[in-house]
Amino acid sequence: MSPVAVDNSVTSALYGKSVVSVACGYYQCVAFTPTNDLIHWGTVYKSISDFSTGTSKTISTPQLSPRGSIGSRLISSVMMGSYHVLVLTSDRLLHAWGYNDIGQIGDSTLSMFYF
Repeated sequence: MSPVAVDNSVTSALYGKSVVSVACGYYQCVAFTPTNDLIHWGTVYKSISDFSTGTSKTISTPQLSPRGSIGSRLISSVMMGSYHVLVLTSDRLLHAWGYNDIGQIGDSTLSMFYF
């Protein structure tokens, strides 16, 4: 197999942007840009039942991620587990979303949080 470029055409959220960092889990990737955009692509599961039945949404063209609790905070780094994302902001707050069956999100629940 040979590497291929990630889509940065006009329809991609990566169009005209450079990337500071990228993180990948089993089926999805998240990148952030110098302009503080979060961009994701891959397979997204919306709930535990979606995960267990294999129901998912595949995002083949990179798109902007909703920022949720991150708001306008500056992103310092992005990390990814198998099915969850962690974002560290410049004010040293950690934000997380994704699959949370064993508490990966760290919010004292087993609730799912998805973009």
